[in-house]
Amino acid sequence: MLVSTFEMRENYFDFAKRVKLIDKKDSMRRKTKSEDPDSRQSLDVFKKDQSEQLHDEYNELVERHQSMKQYKMTLNDFEVVKVLGRGGYGKVFLVNRKSDKKVFAMKVIKKDRVKNPKQITRTKTERYILEKLEHPFLMHLKYAYTTKDKLFMIINYCPGGELFYHLQRMDFGLSKEHVSDRTDSFCGTAEYMAPEVILKKPYTKSVDWWSLGALMYEMLHGLPPFYTNKREKTFGLIVNNDFVFTNILSQNAMDLITRLLTKNAEKRIGNSDLDAEEIKQHPFFNGIDWDLLFQRRISPPFVPDPKKADQLKYFSQEFTDMAIEKDDQLKFSQNSIGGTGTGGGGAGEDSSNQRQSEWSGFSYQGSVNDSSMKIKVSQI
Repeated sequence: MLVSTFEMRENYFDFAKRVKLIDKKDSMRRKTKSEDPDSRQSLDVFKKDQSEQLHDEYNELVERHQSMKQYKMTLNDFEVVKVLGRGGYGKVFLVNRKSDKKVFAMKVIKKDRVKNPKQITRTKTERYILEKLEHPFLMHLKYAYTTKDKLFMIINYCPGGELFYHLQRMDFGLSKEHVSDRTDSFCGTAEYMAPEVILKKPYTKSVDWWSLGALMYEMLHGLPPFYTNKREKTFGLIVNNDFVFTNILSQNAMDLITRLLTKNAEKRIGNSDLDAEEIKQHPFFNGIDWDLLFQRRISPPFVPDPKKADQLKYFSQEFTDMAIEKDDQLKFSQNSIGGTGTGGGGAGEDSSNQRQSEWSGFSYQGSVNDSSMKIKVSQI
């Protein structure tokens, strides 16, 4: 039976604890009975017996570790439980790993929705970033597969549901790597786009601080600072109008939002060489220990019950009430053949024709010791 990474780590931790305990007992015996020849002889026998036992246990753990690394999981190792969400390119499902019933979120993208080169590049970028980045507040890619018709990305499942209950970055579809000081891509969600993006001017990372201000405003008000049901009208408001505070907020909150939503990017907070540090030093964040936050040692006001990882009450019933259609069932068909994706590869690479070869390398199976391949994100 497949051994989970968690179980493997627990076994190693338990093994290490017992080694330390035996060493401690050994040291105590040597201190108290070093002058007694009979005690020394008995100690040597004890050490030999314990050493052989630990050696056998260690070899057993190594064998299990190796078998886990060599096992290539496929879509057949998962079963769909519920629909968590739906977007323009596909759906997100709650899935079980059959071997240990551990739950994950699985993003499924239909290939016929991702046709032009830009869409393909964005999807590949998202998959690559989810694999490479390592940060306590970012999602991690566990597995990726591709079949004749679909792409699958299996990631951590956060039972807290939508942003109102839990915040963890997972959508990197529009991300870029190796960006110079300025770029000019026109992309993003209208309500959170900075004026310079809408005006199609070259822009810097400062646009992210504008988006943070819009998000912060929405979290405290319930709606974005510039909001209409018409995309072009929303753009016009962002470029030409000032926002207003409709709720009673603290002075520090209003000051930070105002400085984040400054239309002149050069004067926007966070645009200095201090970057994120300038924002972290704002009085609104007084009392926040950023090191403890980064280490996830600060207790949030709401924590989903880990014993009820499959609970769905924090997700919209619009999605969770959806029936699991026949097309949603995970079936590793004969049209899917093995491939070698980054980080050890995985099953599911489909190279039946030139169209499918565009997704070569998409498949991925995380290794228990692939942390060295990760890119650790600096504290924000």
